[in-house]
Amino acid sequence: MNYVVTTTLPPTFGGRTKALLKRTKLLVEKENYKFTLVTTNYNNDYEDIYQHYLDSNFVPKSVDFINIYDFLKSDQKKKKYPIINHKTEMQGYTVHKVEGKKRTYRYFKDGVYEMYKRFNHPNKNLKFIDYMSPNSSKRIKREEFDQEGYLHRKIYYKQNTLNKTQEIMFKKDGNAYVNRLFKGDPNNTVTSVVYFDKDETYFFDSESDFYKFCFEKIIQPNSQVISDARNLDQALIEMNTDNVKKIAVQHSTFHKLEDTSEVRGAYRYLLDYSKHIDYMVFLTEGQKENWEKICDYTANTVTIPHSIKLNETIDKKTNRDPNKFVIVSRLHPGKQIDHAIRAFAKASSSNPNIYLEIYGDGEEERKLNKLIKELNMENRIELKGRTNEPDLVFQSAHCSLFTSGFEGLGLTILESLNNGCPVISYDIKYGPSEMIVDDESGYLVEPNNIEDLTSHILKTAKRNDFNPRVPKKYSEERFINNWSELLGRPNNNFFIDKLKKIL
Repeated sequence: MNYVVTTTLPPTFGGRTKALLKRTKLLVEKENYKFTLVTTNYNNDYEDIYQHYLDSNFVPKSVDFINIYDFLKSDQKKKKYPIINHKTEMQGYTVHKVEGKKRTYRYFKDGVYEMYKRFNHPNKNLKFIDYMSPNSSKRIKREEFDQEGYLHRKIYYKQNTLNKTQEIMFKKDGNAYVNRLFKGDPNNTVTSVVYFDKDETYFFDSESDFYKFCFEKIIQPNSQVISDARNLDQALIEMNTDNVKKIAVQHSTFHKLEDTSEVRGAYRYLLDYSKHIDYMVFLTEGQKENWEKICDYTANTVTIPHSIKLNETIDKKTNRDPNKFVIVSRLHPGKQIDHAIRAFAKASSSNPNIYLEIYGDGEEERKLNKLIKELNMENRIELKGRTNEPDLVFQSAHCSLFTSGFEGLGLTILESLNNGCPVISYDIKYGPSEMIVDDESGYLVEPNNIEDLTSHILKTAKRNDFNPRVPKKYSEERFINNWSELLGRPNNNFFIDKLKKIL
């Protein structure tokens, strides 16, 4: 059996999830591998997400899904539970509908604001209740309900904050099965986890120990596990299951930007215990080489970049707007979309015909809209929202921009080049210099240099002789061959694991 372990599989996703889903899909469809995707976050709606993935053909129907919390409460599926319909009215309470929010209400008792309820499940049933502090009007507890009306989670908060102190998960029969305890800080740091089994209670000193316990229950002996998330490495390395090949894929930059020898926190455990991972997969040669400079054990390092189905027939010039520049990206601080907006504003003062369309969503949306207005660029720069057709976006544009501060590879660069659209990119670690031929398929610009970015936007607007193309090493055929060869290799730690059990 083959497993992929990751923290989350969201309904809408970015590069890491997109990459692991595509890898799974290709290996299942082209090489007939059997895969199970294992997630470690809590999400009571995973069944709907799985169906969405299958309906959208993100993965084949033969792929299985397991969430650790659903696994621990799997016995509840044996019984049929009737639907509980919660009503908005409550005896003894004055109910006030919240303006501007559908099916949302505040509840007052004897004039005191006590509860806030939202009934926004698809079937209009109760989704959650917030219990409010009489001293601050902040919630002190939240109860969450599934579509059938059953309580599935309680969250307790530190006084006058939204910092969690406890999070208890419930089965449909009303019994608690997991309690996560928190430090009470703004980062919601988990300090310990308790699992309530039928006949025994398990206490875990860390979330990693809890993950390890779950992996040992879920992952079968003689399997291969691909880890796509760094905070799962410790649990994977320490799990005691016979003959498991462990593969870690590094999707992002492992070091701090200013110093390639200073390892970021999430990667320190992997560096210290690198011998206990059978294979370490990097997306670029540059990142692999820098890892090998600081890691004592390098016999397990491999480079397998992301892949793309090469488009050999795309017309690089037809139907393109010579003034249109685009960005396809999450609106996240690390993507530095504000750099592109500032550079484009400067460039448009010299060339008033060019305009920029930004496709994506995320936490920076409001901030970026505000910046566009401050620069009086509403007629030249537009946030278009998330797109499900990035190929059409790139095929319509003269050029795309890539301004991330750091990346593992930058899949959007491949997508742009594959659609005949040249790329102006910061020459960051890692990826752009391995994908873009400077002055031929785009430009490599000094990182964080907005003036340099501005000048290359203007220079690109005057050109129509780029030859954007994807290097052959990023083809799906090579990707499949590389992964099949890796999965066919022996388990490096097989004899070490045997010796550990003997001792």
